[in-house]
Amino acid sequence: MAESSSGGTADIQSERLTTEISLLEAMYPGRVQYNDRTREVQYSRGTSDGNSVGRGGSLTLRIPSTYLADALAATTSSIPQTDTDNGFPEILTARDTSGNDIRTQTRKMMKTDLELRQGEEVLDQILMAFDELVDEREGGGDDGGGGGGDQDYQGDGDGHDHTTQPKTVVIRKTVIIWLHHLLATSKRKLVTSPTSLSGISKPGYPGILIYSGPTELVDAHVRDLRALKWQAFQVRWDSVDEERHRQDQHDEDKDMDQEARDMTTEWEFTHGKGKVVEVATMADLVGAIVKETHRQVVLKVLGVK
Repeated sequence: MAESSSGGTADIQSERLTTEISLLEAMYPGRVQYNDRTREVQYSRGTSDGNSVGRGGSLTLRIPSTYLADALAATTSSIPQTDTDNGFPEILTARDTSGNDIRTQTRKMMKTDLELRQGEEVLDQILMAFDELVDEREGGGDDGGGGGGDQDYQGDGDGHDHTTQPKTVVIRKTVIIWLHHLLATSKRKLVTSPTSLSGISKPGYPGILIYSGPTELVDAHVRDLRALKWQAFQVRWDSVDEERHRQDQHDEDKDMDQEARDMTTEWEFTHGKGKVVEVATMADLVGAIVKETHRQVVLKVLGVK
């Protein structure tokens, strides 16, 4: 009887893993490969056809047999010291755009930055966070581990340090997306999965998504969602496109006015930064936006005002 129950649980885990891998393959066409025999997931940020989020970097994960096991059955007496003890994917290899080994940084990111839950699908969270980690290193955000973050040194002969530290300006944007409906649990989980973006999701008919954050990450997530070919998926408003249109109409204006600044900065939400939260109604969606100017944009774009 116990063996039958165990077998049924394993079948459910296998089915859920198959579904999760299929979803990842749809999100990252040609960049995710799964070996069923070794239970290894290989993720590449770059491909030969140029269909990539970044210019390079790769990650290999091993899926333990306890992955997606019922969290209630897992022990909670102590925090495991290894990835495989707690049922989470084990990092086999992790390299940035320069080929540096960043397994230590990636493990730290998984343990401290992500709120991974036992028994739940977490591969999409790990891949998105890995993208962000590699992008930060490429932009000069290396924490000093694993090389690849050396800075140019210039001395004046008197022992004075003239280490140059180039500043990286991160351009941010906000998009408002409309789609025919957002009802399926798998879709609702996917649209709220980014840990590097802020935003809101309203399920039902119509489905509405708002994402705000670094331009590259917003664009990458929108591309991934668009590739899923959901019905009537439309980016109804893009803050960067809006500001470009404004500049075309007002070339004589040298200074950016307050409205323009509002459109090209990351939006603030009542639930804070780095979360995409699902709300039930249009009123809840508007109420979760902090600035009145941003609320007015949403109402206008959605035809409420």
